[in-house]
This record gives sequence, C-alpha cells and structure tokens, in this order.
Amino acid sequence: MDRESMMRIEEYRRTEAGPLEGTLIDEFVDGEMDRSTFIRRASVLGLSMTTIGAALKAFGHAPLAQAARVPGVSPSDLHNLVMETLRRGRVT
Repeated sequence: MDRESMMRIEEYRRTEAGPLEGTLIDEFVDGEMDRSTFIRRASVLGLSMTTIGAALKAFGHAPLAQAARVPGVSPSDLHNLVMETLRRGRVT
C-alpha cells in the first residue's frame, strides 16, 4: 500500500467525506464491492477522479488508466460525456 495515497484518502475522510463517502470507502476496503462498482458509486457521489484513483492505488488496485489525447476534445468535454453517460445509465 502506497503511503502517500493512503494519507490522501485519510485526509479526504477527515476533511471532506460525509457518511455516504465514508461508508463507500469502508465497503470497498472490506471487499463488499468490486472495482467497477466502487468507481461507479464514487462518481455518483461526486468524488473526484483523483480521489478515486488514490483510493484504488491505496487499497492495492491498479490506478485508473490515462486517457489518450484526442485532437479537438478537451478533458472537460470528456468528463461531461462520461458523466452524461452515467446519468443515463448506459454504463453498468
């Protein structure tokens, strides 16, 4: 377990996380959900991709993949597309 990632997660839990986020992290750590379920639920709760990636890394999972740059598509456009897809329920 990466010490820096673990410290970031603990800092997040102390300063920003509410009861839902804390429960989500606890359930992931306890093995009650898989990686994709954790990512989906964390996104719905509004956790940043940085926080999600740090949690995955801290708890022994491979970090999130880096997206390739696509000419004409900004990172915010890509983020908006992903969030809209999640809202519409097209990702399981």
